[in-house]
Amino acid sequence: MSTTSGSIILGSGYIAGRHATALHEAGRSIVGVHSPTAENAARAARAWGSTAYDSFTELLDAPGATHLHVCTPTTNHASVVTAAIERGLTIVCEKPLTVDASSARDLADRARAAGVDNYLTFNRRFDNGIQLMRQRFAAGEIGGAVAVYGYYQQEWNAPVSTRDWRFDPAQIGPSRVVSEIGSHWFDLARYVLGTDVASVSALTANMGERAYSQGNDTGTFTPVNEDLFASLLRFEGGAVGSLFATQLAQGAWDDITLRIDGTAGSLSWDSREPGRLKVAHKGLGVLTLGSGADTRSIEDMIAAIYRGDDTICADFADGVANCAVQDAVLASAESGQWTTVKEKA
Repeated sequence: MSTTSGSIILGSGYIAGRHATALHEAGRSIVGVHSPTAENAARAARAWGSTAYDSFTELLDAPGATHLHVCTPTTNHASVVTAAIERGLTIVCEKPLTVDASSARDLADRARAAGVDNYLTFNRRFDNGIQLMRQRFAAGEIGGAVAVYGYYQQEWNAPVSTRDWRFDPAQIGPSRVVSEIGSHWFDLARYVLGTDVASVSALTANMGERAYSQGNDTGTFTPVNEDLFASLLRFEGGAVGSLFATQLAQGAWDDITLRIDGTAGSLSWDSREPGRLKVAHKGLGVLTLGSGADTRSIEDMIAAIYRGDDTICADFADGVANCAVQDAVLASAESGQWTTVKEKA
């Protein structure tokens, strides 16, 4: 990969800033940024040593641009990614790819037909503990998977919550917690196992009215999208599992667990110790592998993309499979029935 690769960033918020920091650490130049709010784009351009563009079209045509980082609300991913594919840009898109599997499939097919490199930022794959988990499972350390389960806990929208774009279906799509955090766990489980979720039985819930503070605006409101969900899972190959995900877990910042109980042992990972993996065998105790280093998952992911070492990275095909699980969770929660996951990568 050429060291002259030029990056453009669509977005100027928190996650765009994380991308910018990772790009600078990787020695990559940011040649342009665009945000719908001109003052936000100007602020980001100053901070990142870049140029603010007045429109997305102008951003795509920025001199030297080779890679587009899509760091905007989910509902506009389809249109901006399509425009980037038409220009032949490498695309690094925040998850989820789109609001449903059908539109995700369309983008994956377009990118493949155009020969455009594409990546989706399921960055926790890069934590060393997850890499160890995948390697040990693939090597047969615990035999075949019998049960796969875990949780994803955040306190982010416990009162007093924000009232940002994630509460607006016109920007985030049909769900909040399923798409924002459930998507990450589903990708990790699929990545480690090498196996798709086959069907789900799910429910969603909302705590109702709560206090919020967003900038200078305060008050109370009742979100229309979910605060939590629970899902029973059947995996291809016969394993069963469950996921509980919530943004109401006060005291939890961004806590993820993934455990696999197999026919000959168990593997478990906790994002609070992202570089470590626990391996257990009955009668032999628990062995902890790895290091205690903090996560550098975003930085490592972006560095790998620009090195051309993309074997760990999720791509648009992975995004299709992930959106299909989300679709099934939402459909099951609405119907109260077990629901088949209809799309695969």
